[in-house]
Amino acid sequence: QVLAQGAELLKRPAQPLLTVSYVTATFLDPMALRALRAFAGLAAVAASAESTVDEGTCVQDAVSAVQARRAVPEVHDMPEESAGVEPRNEYNPSLLLHKDLHLEVPEELEKSRIGMLAKLQRGRVSMHQEYNCLARPHMCEAPFNCQTWTLKDTLELTLNGLATENGHVNPRSWCLPGAEEFADNMVKECLVNHDFHTSAKMRKSRSNDLSHMELDASYCFAEGHCSNEAVTDNTTMEDTEAMCDHRFGRAGWTTDLLKSFTRSFSSQASRPSALNMKHGFNSRMVTMALTKMSCAQGTYHCDVQNCK
Repeated sequence: QVLAQGAELLKRPAQPLLTVSYVTATFLDPMALRALRAFAGLAAVAASAESTVDEGTCVQDAVSAVQARRAVPEVHDMPEESAGVEPRNEYNPSLLLHKDLHLEVPEELEKSRIGMLAKLQRGRVSMHQEYNCLARPHMCEAPFNCQTWTLKDTLELTLNGLATENGHVNPRSWCLPGAEEFADNMVKECLVNHDFHTSAKMRKSRSNDLSHMELDASYCFAEGHCSNEAVTDNTTMEDTEAMCDHRFGRAGWTTDLLKSFTRSFSSQASRPSALNMKHGFNSRMVTMALTKMSCAQGTYHCDVQNCK
């Protein structure tokens, strides 16, 4: 019934896509996910008509609304002064957010994997565009097939994390808008060519250019990658699933990634030293979130060999 009503609302010329945010914000957990997926399809149809509303922004607002309701279920009952929430907007309840939900990382890390994870966590990934297969032909072949990537795929990752829906490594997550910077080095050399050494050299060069060397080094030592003898040059992406299961449990790296990232940054919000460009990572919670990320995207063995 609600979906039928939403379909009618989307036909109206004024504020057609903001209905996605409005209706989805009224749902809770499982139903919210199903409704959001359904409305994402309706939003795409409305956007293809004569709408001037930004489809991507609207869907991202809807994601934020669901995340806010999940993380702070009673925030709407709290006094605004104590809850630290923004005034409610008639068309966009996603503004009813706890400020700590949208945690930022240092500007210098926007082009790093942790920056990518932060954008995913707060539902602010780059807009979907047709993948440039001409520039990166290897990304338009199995197991990536980025030429078929859609806004729905981005939405799924934002809501559910980077692993596949049935709980396996998901190399297709490298098709996510904003991940192109990794496609030519780590993804191509490690996952496609299985050349760990060339991949490591390219990653080192990139880290040096971005002044991320201390972060990379501290991540390597904190996660014990430098002394990991289980991973070799013969380790495959499929082999890493068992390794990640042994360390985190299957749910730990397939379903709890974004929650883990949110918790790690929330607990360190008052401790800037936990993530410092000069001294690297000083929090195992943050580096563990990165390792879970590499597990979900199928690059755990790439990280280990890169550290060595």
